[in-house]
Amino acid sequence: MEPVLLEMIQQKMADGVIDEIEYMVLKDIAFTSSISEDRLKQLIETAKQAQGIEGNVVVQSKDEKIIPSLNLWWLYHFGWLDQSKVERSEDPLNKTNAHVALWKQVTLYLEYLVGQHLNNDLVQWKIKVNQYQIGALSYTY
Repeated sequence: MEPVLLEMIQQKMADGVIDEIEYMVLKDIAFTSSISEDRLKQLIETAKQAQGIEGNVVVQSKDEKIIPSLNLWWLYHFGWLDQSKVERSEDPLNKTNAHVALWKQVTLYLEYLVGQHLNNDLVQWKIKVNQYQIGALSYTY
């Protein structure tokens, strides 16, 4: 079972680190295969040396880059606006609070697009948020 476990370790270390959840899974598999935790650490060290990785490979969590995407809910929401007025409410589902939450998502999406495709060393674009217009919820950016 050690060759299979070693292969799993190599797959988990493809990005250079093993997070706590992956380590827990490897530890559980090792335990069910009657492999001690010390032997698991030796196998991780072997895989680390084979891949030429230095330092500690077991980390709390991996850094994952999330790429924002167009959300169809945004289109539904903008179709839902019909001269809606700004309201103060603690209810997260009222039109104003849903609008604010959606506007933050749209802003993050636009900042990502601008950062990836428009910004360069010569020009830095800015996103100007316009979620309200004269007391009404805005549907233009």
